[in-house]
Amino acid sequence: MGGIEHKEGIHVAQPGQYCKEIAEEMNYFTVERGCMTKKPSSPELVYRDSEFMEGGEARPLRILSEYLQPLSKFRELGIHDTIVFFGSARQKADGPMARFYAEARELSKSVTEWSRSLGCPKERFVICTGGGGGFMEAANLGALEAGGRSIGLNIGLPLEQHPNPFITPDLNFMFHYFFMRKLWFAHL
Repeated sequence: MGGIEHKEGIHVAQPGQYCKEIAEEMNYFTVERGCMTKKPSSPELVYRDSEFMEGGEARPLRILSEYLQPLSKFRELGIHDTIVFFGSARQKADGPMARFYAEARELSKSVTEWSRSLGCPKERFVICTGGGGGFMEAANLGALEAGGRSIGLNIGLPLEQHPNPFITPDLNFMFHYFFMRKLWFAHL
């Protein structure tokens, strides 16, 4: 653009240029005496600003979201009560504690069958685990085998736990904050 000089974000028209024409052509507006500044763009919605949302100032919002999102989902799906299974993530169905894996699976299946037989409009006594492998996996599997839903309250740990495949997809949650995960274990 031959006659326009760029100085520190301000575009200055050279003598003899018609500023309004250049401003419209470049989608700028004229400020005064040949100086143009860029039209302000629409600001991004604050909650869509990932740099802000991932920063320290937004930590309370992230914590609140780890409360509100599961709460919303439990209300939507009519989840009223849970039975929480705690146990090691490192035990396998064919490992040294295989008997306890099988017992957790069977207990979860029995509880789910009983719960489904109650005929309540809200879902009662839904199996809830930490979402990992081992005994947690066994409990989620037992609920699935009984035709029920189950909850997985996972925690994001590098090189550690991953959600087991037997959790009901709509009830598979991933938490960043340990205390929010623990709150949900106690709250349900």
